Amino acid sequence: MKYKKKKKSNPTLVVLLLAVVIAAAGAAFYLVGKKLPSRAHETPEAYFGAGEDQVAVTAGSVLAPDKGRIIDGRIYLAYPTVAGQISKSFYYEEASRMLIVTTPKEKIMLDLADGGVTKGKEAEILNGVLYISLDYLKEKTDLEVRELDAPRRVVIDTVFTYPAADLSAPAPIRKEASIKADIIKDGSKGETLRTLDVGADGTALAGKAEGWTRVATEDGYVGYVEDQNLTGYRQETMEHQPLFEESPAPFGDGKINMVFHQTTSQAANAAFETAVQNVTGVNVIAPTWFFLKNKQGEMTSLASPAYVENAHQKGMKVWAVMNDFDGGVASADATAEALSTWQNRDKIVRAVMQGLDQSKADGLNIDFEQVTKASSPSFLELVRELAVECKKRGIALSVDNYVPTFTRYMDRREQARVADYVVTMCYDEHTDGAEKAGSVASLPFVRKGLEDTLQEVPASKLIAAIPFYTRLWTTDGSGAPGSTAYGMSDAAAAAKSLGMNLTFDENKGQNYGKAESNGTTYQMWMEDEASVKAKMEVISSLGAAGVAEWKLGQEDRGIWAVIDQYLA
Repeated sequence: MKYKKKKKSNPTLVVLLLAVVIAAAGAAFYLVGKKLPSRAHETPEAYFGAGEDQVAVTAGSVLAPDKGRIIDGRIYLAYPTVAGQISKSFYYEEASRMLIVTTPKEKIMLDLADGGVTKGKEAEILNGVLYISLDYLKEKTDLEVRELDAPRRVVIDTVFTYPAADLSAPAPIRKEASIKADIIKDGSKGETLRTLDVGADGTALAGKAEGWTRVATEDGYVGYVEDQNLTGYRQETMEHQPLFEESPAPFGDGKINMVFHQTTSQAANAAFETAVQNVTGVNVIAPTWFFLKNKQGEMTSLASPAYVENAHQKGMKVWAVMNDFDGGVASADATAEALSTWQNRDKIVRAVMQGLDQSKADGLNIDFEQVTKASSPSFLELVRELAVECKKRGIALSVDNYVPTFTRYMDRREQARVADYVVTMCYDEHTDGAEKAGSVASLPFVRKGLEDTLQEVPASKLIAAIPFYTRLWTTDGSGAPGSTAYGMSDAAAAAKSLGMNLTFDENKGQNYGKAESNGTTYQMWMEDEASVKAKMEVISSLGAAGVAEWKLGQEDRGIWAVIDQYLA
């Protein structure tokens, strides 16, 4: 009998096959695991992180990094939480240990210099941190508070109308926008959540993570829910009784046409009749009357009762302008020092109010143009302190700002909260010292400036300021171009004398002219009826409260009719 020879197995092949099987199984396990959502939960104690004698705070739909404290059985919140997430009406000057509280009705000074505690225990300094009583916040700030336990926390709302949606099924609320992130709360079917990066119509806002919506719960959690679990997008309004009455807008639904009148002497005040003889349609005139005299906050005043009386006879209200560049000082450092202490600001407020009371002016316009990012908090405090005095007198308050591209740090949202109007100065796109020649106020520049402002300011409070001047640019190749500002008539005369052939640039919304002479290039982007018409179309389409013009005396007579047709 013959036997078949048994084949020997190949150990190397077996090992390779086994390795392939193990690798495939590992890959499969990895891929499946990667798609499986985490079921790990973060405990409420770990999420809110409040220790003994501490209170977690969710304010403005943000879990505050600074914990509140229990002091003598009462809840106190850290000043950074109050000022950053609840109300900027609480302003602390560390150097003087003075806490200043402004409401629509009053300014309150709370001194912490004696032992770090105010007399009524409204505020207290512990371990170098300022804490403010929650009870006092309730008295002086328009908010809603929910106090919760296990763990102890407070949820504070300062916005009472907000976008919301419901959970369509039970779903986890996660700490981050990932299925692998820990669950901070198990959401229930039908639970209503505030949507923080999705509008009331379901439209995604800037910065939204794909597939996820950032949400806030009624009990203080802030996290992420998968989009597929949300339904019923809408706007919700919380039942709320306002702490303060809303002040009516000075012009109601009427449109404002305000012209700035540069007055640097009483002689200029006396020339009012001549200055406005060809003006039509203007209902507010803004003379430059108050100037920062020195770094101690003293002011120079040109306030004139006769001027106000004459303006009233012509149907114009007077909003006196205060500025920080036509007086004894004209630098960012000087402005910063003048604003830096409550004593200096008090001098400014008293001097300006004295001039307004004396002249019986109808409003105040703040035109501080030397404010930097560093000095902006103290500038905003000045605005709040002036707002208190203006409201006492029933007069209008407006604040000027260059476009957000140049001044994003100015916190227009806070300005709009306390002032009647925020003025966007849509000019100086190109000005003295520019590296290249260009328009003072091209149409895209104006549109972007206003649209950016509307991200912070409601249209009902926005005044768009446009220029009546243009610049003649000269470039000879020796360096940066030079320029000279001209009013409308003088600019047209200059263009004619240089033999410029003006053509309308649809994109810029302006007539443009260029000429060459003896190796020098001359350029002008004209401000005239055509450019003003183009700007007014944009201003009108955005629903702005009105328009302002810099400045009286630089306009052509026909401009007023162009402006007026968009304000009717």
